Amino acid sequence: MGFWGTFVVHRDERLLVELLPDVPAFGEGQLCYDGLASGWQVTRVFANFSDLPTYFLADLREATAAPVLAAEVLDSDAAFVTGLGLRTPPWGAWLQLEGALGHLVPPPAPFDEDGNCLGDDWTDPDYEREVATIREEILAETPGGAVAAQAALAWAREAGLEPRSLEELTAAFNRTGGFVEDVFFALLDRIGFNTDKASEPARPAVTEVLRGLLGHRLAAVDVMWHRPRPGDWLVTRDMPDLLLAFDDQPPIAVCGCGNELALLPPTANPTDTSNPAAWPAPAFADLVGQRLTNAATIRFRYHWQLSGVVFRFGQRDLYLTALDGQWGVESPDSPPQQRPGTASGSPRQQQMQMGNWLAAD
Repeated sequence: MGFWGTFVVHRDERLLVELLPDVPAFGEGQLCYDGLASGWQVTRVFANFSDLPTYFLADLREATAAPVLAAEVLDSDAAFVTGLGLRTPPWGAWLQLEGALGHLVPPPAPFDEDGNCLGDDWTDPDYEREVATIREEILAETPGGAVAAQAALAWAREAGLEPRSLEELTAAFNRTGGFVEDVFFALLDRIGFNTDKASEPARPAVTEVLRGLLGHRLAAVDVMWHRPRPGDWLVTRDMPDLLLAFDDQPPIAVCGCGNELALLPPTANPTDTSNPAAWPAPAFADLVGQRLTNAATIRFRYHWQLSGVVFRFGQRDLYLTALDGQWGVESPDSPPQQRPGTASGSPRQQQMQMGNWLAAD
């Protein structure tokens, strides 16, 4: 099964969900690109136009004071692209229209009234006539090819982009074959977003980040809301990131929002909370000024994902875990000679499988 949903393109530093918080589907959106062509974002939304507010694109245009674009995708077979400018006329066009017709006009089953298969080559003349009529009506209302390319070209110029030639845009609208998402992103490239030059930065391994922190003192601790990065697939959006700053080192954000715990560069400013006890930061507060002497990763015995880290500050260990959308912080008395393997202590700790300590004994 392919993708059913919508790609939304807007220009702003704020996320789609921040601009239109009253649209629940935007809270589950996946950021595909951020910072394209001086500040544009592309978000994958798991809802079709019929599931979104009727005027969501106009509301987004008003919120950003910039042109906006969206593409409704039908099972990865076809997509309807809509563009709204501030001064240029609104426009729309189908990508891979033939792939859409089977969804717009479902074909009859190839069986006769007795249930006999009529064969792969069977066609229904009435159905073919209906499809031809619908195709003609669609193209009369929303022409593709050069007409759509001309409208997209005007939209792109108003948006401050540097689009390709009319011929290249026409070819993008006429492209067929494969997943329509690829056709759509190729169109965005020719409109001027240069998605083919955008790449997701490689994420460092957790152990690599931890090794770089060994021997450094914890300078500050804070919390921050998680701001999605391109390609994020978030399991939960309700967990804050823990922000740790070590002396002479760039700060790191400990994130448990995805399938695996991650240590990443921060993407947002720290935020206050009305319920400090619910955050993991207070457990680190009395460790500020202490030197990180060792660390190990944690997995839960019945969860394959990387779920946590043990931080060792001198004679004290701090277990920080993320599981099922919840932070867990424990600070048992753990002597330095504790070996890797199943942790001892609380029932939660007994389900933890520790990796090797990163610093030699």
